[in-house]
Amino acid sequence: MTLPDQTRATDVTGMRPPSQDWLGAAFPSVRRAMARLAAPFVAAATLCACATAIDPPITGYLCCNLRFARPGWISSDNHLGRGFVPAGEAVRLDSMKRDYYLLGTVGGRTIGLRDDAASNRDDTMRWVRRVVVGVDPRVELATWPPAIRAAVHAGKIVLGMSRAQVLMALGPPSYLDTPDTMSPAWRYRTAADEQAELRFRDDGTLAEVVAKPDVARTIVFGP
Repeated sequence: MTLPDQTRATDVTGMRPPSQDWLGAAFPSVRRAMARLAAPFVAAATLCACATAIDPPITGYLCCNLRFARPGWISSDNHLGRGFVPAGEAVRLDSMKRDYYLLGTVGGRTIGLRDDAASNRDDTMRWVRRVVVGVDPRVELATWPPAIRAAVHAGKIVLGMSRAQVLMALGPPSYLDTPDTMSPAWRYRTAADEQAELRFRDDGTLAEVVAKPDVARTIVFGP
């Protein structure tokens, strides 16, 4: 028998049951923390619901440090100042959605990747093949001077780095800002849309960082 709405909302004593979200209501910080923890799993579940399998899966290693767009997601925008997944983490991408989103694992964690500059599937796959490489970049990283290695591990740069070293430290700049990484200047942006321009010498070494002081501090290694 279906009870009236108000009757269904009460228990046998006539008392309304406590809200199931009493913990979140009483402790907002707990609720926020729970939401942050759940975000990657919600994103993965949403993507999986209508994704198609990639056969064979794309496997390899992250070419460089890649920054999160939000928890559980890496974007080609690669905004400065955010947390990152370190270069060399093992990658396995086994599904794709809407030609722009890929899902799999990076370093054993479920992570989605998306190319915000792509206009079709081929664009997305070109970007993915650029950031997922066949040889672990940590092999090359181990041959670089200690100061360079320390900067890369921190996700930052130092003057005098080569393009390859800057790429490993910061990840590739967005194609929309720097379509040619052989150009004399690379442009990165923060999530607040503030810009940093990295200028290279003719020999390919980093000569100058042009940015506001607070932006520069997020990417330049040192005291």
